Formats: sequence, C-alpha cells, structure tokens
Amino acid sequence: MSRIGISACCLVIMIMLTASYGYSQGSLAEQLSVRVIEGRAQKIDSVEQIIVVRVFDDEITIFVPDKIQIARGSETIPLDDINVGDSLRIKYYDASPGPLTAVSVTDNNALDDF
Repeated sequence: MSRIGISACCLVIMIMLTASYGYSQGSLAEQLSVRVIEGRAQKIDSVEQIIVVRVFDDEITIFVPDKIQIARGSETIPLDDINVGDSLRIKYYDASPGPLTAVSVTDNNALDDF
C-alpha cells in the first residue's frame, strides 16, 4: 500500500474514533443524575462562583459555572444579582469528588415593577 493510502486509512480511523468518542460522551448532565432543590439563598459569592442555599435545616453549597444562565422571570441575571433570602430553584449534579454543580438556576423572586 502506498504512503498516501496508509495516510488516508489512518485519517479515516482517527475521524471514526473521534466521532464515536464524542458521541459516547454526551453531555455531563445527561450522564449524571440531575437533582433539583428549592430553598432560600444564604450566601452568594460571585468570585468563588458559589451559592449557599438553605433547604429546611440544611445548607447546601452549589458551584455555579460561568456558562450557566440564571433566570429571573424572563430575564437572565448575573450571579451577583441574587440576594440573600431570594427563593431559588437549582438543578444540579454531584461531580464527586468535586462540588455539587449547577445545571440551571432560577431566582423565583418577582422583578420589581417601576
């Protein structure tokens, strides 16, 4: 087999392996068990990108990645627009041994009407 033929075969094999690997990975949220909590914001740290939420008698710390959009009504807000005491609904997954990680965050407080 010529060098061009061998190179073409190697290229096809590499493309097939890359495509099958990407297909098998799916999104991380799809692979992990996504859970939902609702509670009140106790602490918001936009530098560390965490929200501490009180759910009954427990406080749960959730990491909020940059790519996550935070919804309040029909608007998207930054993490530091969430206030202590806001009612939140957070979908997250356990990235053990890493932190609990948000998939989506909804601030249930109504927007102020001016």
